[in-house]
Amino acid sequence: MGKSFHLRMWKVNLRICKGEDLPVMDVRTSDPYIVIQYQGKSFATTIKKSTLSPEWNENFSFQAEPPVYGNLYFTMYDKDAVKDDIMGNAFIPLHIVQPLKLHEIYLNLKSSDKSQFGGRVLVQLEVVPDGNQAFSSPPPEQKSGALFVKVNKAFGIPKTDLVGKTDPYVVLTLSTHDNNNKAKIKAEEKKKEKFKTGTNVFKTKTIQENDEPVWNEKFKLEFQPKQYFRFLVYDEDVKFDDLVGFVSFPVSLLQEHLILTASFQIVTIPGIKDGESHLNVTLYVGDTVDQPPF
Repeated sequence: MGKSFHLRMWKVNLRICKGEDLPVMDVRTSDPYIVIQYQGKSFATTIKKSTLSPEWNENFSFQAEPPVYGNLYFTMYDKDAVKDDIMGNAFIPLHIVQPLKLHEIYLNLKSSDKSQFGGRVLVQLEVVPDGNQAFSSPPPEQKSGALFVKVNKAFGIPKTDLVGKTDPYVVLTLSTHDNNNKAKIKAEEKKKEKFKTGTNVFKTKTIQENDEPVWNEKFKLEFQPKQYFRFLVYDEDVKFDDLVGFVSFPVSLLQEHLILTASFQIVTIPGIKDGESHLNVTLYVGDTVDQPPF
């Protein structure tokens, strides 16, 4: 008689800590709460009355089949008497989250009208085998290292010009804060005639007239603790290159010494139509002396 095997379930533990710099939705303040969604499961924090800096410190846990995959979605609402208004939203791609490690992340909220900063939320997150005690250890001290990146391809890149197709390229860079303020990014980048590369700023080649470009280009970026990695997707033009959108996440989410190939949803900036656009990359976190693993 053959043996039967049971695949152990994993658990995602999430702590919603606090919100900061939230937008005013009522006369002078807001009544925020957050709805968390993952593959048909839904959870909600308590409502915090009349505050733009709510403190929650509320814990949520749910099971997930290995391998843990998909996006963990966050939507912040303002509680009203008739209809609750959306203040902003964000998501974490769970397929890049290093398991057995407590992550502390600031989520910058994409505002509901796509034109202003929606505030930010501090969360703690861990993916552990089911049965492990939740939040049993503090976040580990982060260290510096090297991030090896291969920009593979993209698909569904939206048009920015009235005629013709997109001429896309990707800029890779690191930042200390995950400044996902889309309106501010657009205003800053519009001032630049061409994106200049330098230390830890790299650029792929431009693929002419193609909304599903293939690059297969490799890069190495040296990062410091608590830095965020960002891909900026541009459409090359004669005078000003248009910023189409971006992908951004903390380097600390990635598991060290593991090759990961994944597709990330591109967050489009104000003025660019949202769509199902994704960037496919291969990532590897190692030491600065390591040789490229791919």
